Amino acid sequence: MEVRPMTKFEFNDVANYQPDTLAYFQGLKAKGSGAAIVKITQGTGYINPKATNQVNHADQAGLKTAGYHYAMFGGNVANAHAEAKYFLTHAKARLANGSILALDYEDAATTGTNKNANANAIIAFMQDVKNAGFIPWFYTGKYFINAHVNHVAVNKAFPNATWIAGYPGTSYPDFNYFPSVDGVIAWQYTNNWKSLGLDGSTLLLDWPEGSTTAKPVAKTATKPAPTSKTLGIGAHVQPRWAANDQSRVWQFDTIKQVNGMWQGAEYLEAGGASTFSWTDNGIPLALVDLTDKNGKKLSNQNNAGKGSYFKYNTYFKITKQGNGMSFIVPDSKGAGYGFWVLTKYLY
Repeated sequence: MEVRPMTKFEFNDVANYQPDTLAYFQGLKAKGSGAAIVKITQGTGYINPKATNQVNHADQAGLKTAGYHYAMFGGNVANAHAEAKYFLTHAKARLANGSILALDYEDAATTGTNKNANANAIIAFMQDVKNAGFIPWFYTGKYFINAHVNHVAVNKAFPNATWIAGYPGTSYPDFNYFPSVDGVIAWQYTNNWKSLGLDGSTLLLDWPEGSTTAKPVAKTATKPAPTSKTLGIGAHVQPRWAANDQSRVWQFDTIKQVNGMWQGAEYLEAGGASTFSWTDNGIPLALVDLTDKNGKKLSNQNNAGKGSYFKYNTYFKITKQGNGMSFIVPDSKGAGYGFWVLTKYLY
């Protein structure tokens, strides 16, 4: 018989991948979710276009609400302050004082193994959040934190504020596989909560809002995000089938090593096999996660080949356009990783 430890409650984090309708959040509530942590910003140039609706509709559905920021500052303290300022500006417009604001610090954020530099930047960001009247959390993965962050320093500065990720492969939080580190307040134990294809976490300590009035700021629901037809140079995008469709995955037609970099070919995105060019349209494998046909990330990321399913693991900025195509440069890498795709597949 399965043993399911008692926890405070379960919650979800959502981003532009997930819907922003009231019905969606009512569905999460009905399945046992107690809160929604909404992605607000990334770096200093991206705002989740669904953030306002997601916060408001989660609140209307009876869920606790919070926000998070995807970090790009690595170990640079000055950049950490800049990202915190950007995040706080947009978080304040959607969440009231006293809400939880989490820092999502993952692979795109690291400066290598300089654990102290990374910790100092994390602490600087979290201190700015605290000084602004919000409650800072720190989110990362167990293996990532061990390799890249002096977590002792982070936990000393902000005890019991770590939200750790580690997936045991079960439909419930199996504490036999708990990714134990000091100061854990919540554990993200799955990326397919209730088979809905979104992250699920369990709260281990009390939800630490500063007051019972820390509710989303009331706002009129925004219009849907603009479609690809209105996207221009400078837009922040990700290739996918449709604006609200994260369920369908791409599939490589073939892969090849070009100039020392493994790349994949996706002819549909490139406008067809006859116009495909490895130089112009090859997709660096570092920018994707291999998945199964249902979009679930595979544990083995080293077997890409013809027919492999994938999703993008980063966002991009459009830097050039012409003839219905856009040249997109990934946030997580330099311009050398950019490639051309059909604009109609960008959202």
